[in-house]
Amino acid sequence: MPLVNLHTPQTESELAVLVAMLEGYGIRCLVQGQHFGSLYPGLQMLPQMASSIMVAQEDERTARDLLQDFLDATD
Repeated sequence: MPLVNLHTPQTESELAVLVAMLEGYGIRCLVQGQHFGSLYPGLQMLPQMASSIMVAQEDERTARDLLQDFLDATD
């Protein structure tokens, strides 16, 4: 099952909401680098500290549609 990078959230709150939404719709996801940023407290500005939401390739279209609706509503 190949995974694709779906989105890189800007905050931990955004990450939690997006993961909960995907799981609520039955889309399994993996958060790559979820706790890496906590190794260095303070500002999390380095790209190496970013978390990425990964989903199965076959779920990508549905997941992107769900995320786009959410991201459009929060802009």
